[in-house]
Amino acid sequence: MKKVLRKFQYAAVLALAFGFYSLNIKAEDYELDDFEVETDKNDESGDFEYETNELNDFEIEALDNIKAAGYPLLIVKDYKKTANIGETLEIKYEIWPEFKNEKIETNVYNSDGVKVATSSHSFYNTSKYPFDYSVTWDTTGYASGDYKVVSKMSFYSLYRWNEAPNEIIAYITLNNGFTPNTTTETSTNEQTEKNNVSSDFSITTSGIYCASTSPSIVAGMVTEKSNLSDDIEYRWIACEEKNPDNWFEVSPWTKNNEWLNWTPEESGNYVIVGQARVVGNADSQVEASFGTPYYKHIKGICQMPYEGEGGGYLIGFESLENPGQSYKYEMLILDCTLLAEGKDAWTYTTGKCGVAEGNALWTVWQPQYGYYWTLFRLYDASGSMIDEVCYGFANIY
Repeated sequence: MKKVLRKFQYAAVLALAFGFYSLNIKAEDYELDDFEVETDKNDESGDFEYETNELNDFEIEALDNIKAAGYPLLIVKDYKKTANIGETLEIKYEIWPEFKNEKIETNVYNSDGVKVATSSHSFYNTSKYPFDYSVTWDTTGYASGDYKVVSKMSFYSLYRWNEAPNEIIAYITLNNGFTPNTTTETSTNEQTEKNNVSSDFSITTSGIYCASTSPSIVAGMVTEKSNLSDDIEYRWIACEEKNPDNWFEVSPWTKNNEWLNWTPEESGNYVIVGQARVVGNADSQVEASFGTPYYKHIKGICQMPYEGEGGGYLIGFESLENPGQSYKYEMLILDCTLLAEGKDAWTYTTGKCGVAEGNALWTVWQPQYGYYWTLFRLYDASGSMIDEVCYGFANIY
């Protein structure tokens, strides 16, 4: 018998990483140690709460097939930095925790792909509010060139450490510490053309103001110019954090419009770069960046063991909004065993359900032994599907 729970259940609310928060908790800075990995240290807020149940080989193999419903989110605040050899660089991050016990590992690689510095730190999280974290790198003794700073989160769940699926990359350029003389002879006509732009084309930026991340990403680049008569043009580029080498143009150069209003086609974690320059002079270009998660319409999903009558799984998902309670929510479950046998594999569905209040739908389902996919679908008032998320899980205990 299908059970649809139309109100939030307290335990499930605690398990969901829904929403955006404004509270910032400053973490300590941790030094990058050359050529050695730090041992994990307990956070000052408490000891790790490891589960110590012993597992047999079959259970360990079974757990390898289970994926977590959510992962800790890591966002790098400055994806590209330039410094002189001997300076100490600070790389800043924002961490959105998902589990109590989590850790971050950061490695620096040179242009040949050789790891030249590394650091790791563990956290004990008492809440799911995002917090700031940073590492510093003393560049004394390193060669000039391009470096990559690669960071990855891990979390303790199901009696073991698990790696989050995405790596976060920052790009570092180290210079020798002097500015080369790039002066070249310029013809009279070329110099006259440059002078017609402005004799003083200095422009600076203090960063990007992100006004909204839903339903669109709205952000503005804050700039100042030394010559008030100059016109400024702006351009926006972005990449998804899972594909840091795949940059694409969001908005082309546009005169005197510092605002971005962008609705990504796909949900994901984006790094967005704003570029500004005096019209007609590329030498004046400055840029700033920020990172943000973006979800089209589904805000989050949850799938967890249900300890009530009958057992099974408590499954639910939440939308960012539900205007006039007009949205319909649907959950479907695919049995991978039946699919492999060529049989009708859709073994469970809630049907399209509205909710009288709030913007989430819950259900309880009792699976048989096997492997499954849960499909979460959201429909607008016209009945059109506006978002869907798929999640794989195993019931093999």
